[in-house]
Amino acid sequence: MSAAMEWLGAFFGLIGAFLLALSRDYSRLGWWASLVANLCLIGFAASDNAYGLLTQQLGFTIASCLGIWRSYGTQRRNADPPPSCSRTHTRNGLPTTRSSAISNSEVLATGFSWALAIFFAAAFLL
Repeated sequence: MSAAMEWLGAFFGLIGAFLLALSRDYSRLGWWASLVANLCLIGFAASDNAYGLLTQQLGFTIASCLGIWRSYGTQRRNADPPPSCSRTHTRNGLPTTRSSAISNSEVLATGFSWALAIFFAAAFLL
C-alpha cells in the first residue's frame, strides 16, 4: 500500500505541475491534482516515518488549498472593490489610489516565514 501511495503521489504531482505550467483556462485543475498528490504523499510519509517529507507535504497541502481558493475566487477578486477598500494618496502632488490588497512580496515573505517556523518546530520536536 505504501508503494502505491508513493507512485500515485508522484503521478498526480506531475500532472498537477504540467497543468499549472500550461496557464490555460483548465489549468486550475492542476491545484486539485496537486492536492491529491499531497494527500497521497502524506499517507506514504506517515506510514514510512519520513517526517521531513511529511512536513514538506503538509506545507504543500496548504499551498494547494490556497491555490484552489484563489483560482476559484477570481470572479470576486476582479470585481470592482468597494470604496472602503482603497485609500487616496498623493505622489508628486497628484492624487493616486492604492489598493489595500496584499502584494506578491508580502505573500512570499509570509510564506517564507511560515516555512521557517514549521522547519524549526519540526527540528525542535525531532
